[in-house]
Amino acid sequence: MLRTTRFISVTLLALAACSGPRPGADAGHDAGYAQSRVYVRPPVPDGALLVETPEFTVAPGQEARYCYATPIILDRDITTRELHSYQLQGGHHLVLFYFERPVESAAPHECTEQEMTNLRFIGGGEESLAQALRLPEGVGLKLPRGAQLVLQSHYVNTEARPRRVRDALGITPARPGALRALAADIAIN
Repeated sequence: MLRTTRFISVTLLALAACSGPRPGADAGHDAGYAQSRVYVRPPVPDGALLVETPEFTVAPGQEARYCYATPIILDRDITTRELHSYQLQGGHHLVLFYFERPVESAAPHECTEQEMTNLRFIGGGEESLAQALRLPEGVGLKLPRGAQLVLQSHYVNTEARPRRVRDALGITPARPGALRALAADIAIN
């Protein structure tokens, strides 16, 4: 059942990604995050969790993945079927990970191989479209109690000057009793 659910989830998500965002489908898309150079805090639906990076700099001509171990450590399990990613101009994707064993939170920095081997993947989106990443009805993801949330921001700066950026990812909890299956992780590309 888990393999079938994962196959169906990935297939449906890929089809949704190819169709592009619908006008009005996502607050981040409506706000023009994909083209914006100025961070505006995204709206947070009731009960949702907004995870934000502090502002950081992408050097001229640099392509890099930045890791930010947030100070957020979950005090309960959270199940979700919906993530929203928000990046500024030059963002390629924003991914949610977690550490099972918390580490000291630090400013965003280029990800190291060491920390990447200790991270657990949850999901993420592509090219700062800020499109909602929604799993099919009844299917969700679980973020376990004690997990320390980590954001990975992939940026490409093709300009000759540094770019100041800041990202956010919204996690909307699933309604109680709404999930009948858990997926391993999601990605839209």
